[in-house]
Amino acid sequence: LLLPSDSAGVRLRKNFHANLAWVRDQPADASLLLFLYYSATHEKSYRALYSKILTAVRVRYTELIYAGIREGEFKTDLEPEEVAELIHEVVLG
Repeated sequence: LLLPSDSAGVRLRKNFHANLAWVRDQPADASLLLFLYYSATHEKSYRALYSKILTAVRVRYTELIYAGIREGEFKTDLEPEEVAELIHEVVLG
């Protein structure tokens, strides 16, 4: 869905919409992922996998925020990593 000509803001919106479409189209997979997130809070065996997923997602968002700042599309007083964390929390609900 992403095009080389897309701005960081467009890429971020497309990522968000793709996540929503995935939840709509693959509810069982989405439920499994949410179960993993929940289980990682109290089951040590799930924490490593959860940590890898969490890191990958937040790195992707952080890269988009840095790109948006470079492109002049985003301005923030927060560190891009903090913005990425906030976006991820919103996406997860």
